[in-house]
Amino acid sequence: MSAGPWPVDPAALALDLLESDQAPIAEALLRDDPAFAAEVERLRNTTELLPAIDTLAWSPPPAPALDVARATGRPPEAVAVRRSWRPRWRLALGSAVALAVVVAGVIVLSGAGRPSDPPPPVATALTLRPVAGARGAGEIVVRASGDAELQASGLRPNGTHEHYEAWLADRGGRMVPMGSFRVGADGKADVHMTVDADLATFAFVDVSVEPDGGPPTHSGTSVLRARL
Repeated sequence: MSAGPWPVDPAALALDLLESDQAPIAEALLRDDPAFAAEVERLRNTTELLPAIDTLAWSPPPAPALDVARATGRPPEAVAVRRSWRPRWRLALGSAVALAVVVAGVIVLSGAGRPSDPPPPVATALTLRPVAGARGAGEIVVRASGDAELQASGLRPNGTHEHYEAWLADRGGRMVPMGSFRVGADGKADVHMTVDADLATFAFVDVSVEPDGGPPTHSGTSVLRARL
């Protein structure tokens, strides 16, 4: 993502993703450059609004019909219509066999000479580190099936009316909730969730403290984070 005319990316500052050596530069820009401060504030407001959008409601369009002639490189042949006295079930069976042969040929031709795609990773393991001012640590493992397991320790026990929430987030402020959990006096968590999203489209995993019964958006109180 481009930082524009500034040496520090305002989006990275709005999402608390700055490297430690960039913090003094960002503080000076916020103090001395009104345009930079305004851009950071705009991005922070966008970050608060985007999580409410249902990002998983999109469904792909139907696949186009198979063009057998184009795939095989053979022009369609005219077939003379003849009256046949064969039983209809034999005609149907013959058509099905012919179609199976054509489709098999298309599959073989389309795959010939093409390198095979590498197998997808079995799982993605990420180390969750504490955000400034918070405590605790953990790990989240997301398997190719979509099953995810989050293990953490050293977290602050939840209060009476609050819980922890895990999120997927990108640098533009889009956030998708993964699952919620509570932490007891031992400060530990072992949570199983289902991830119905492409990890490649997100920048990090975030764990925050959320009020019970609150709005379905990020509270802004992050405690753990891992870069994707």
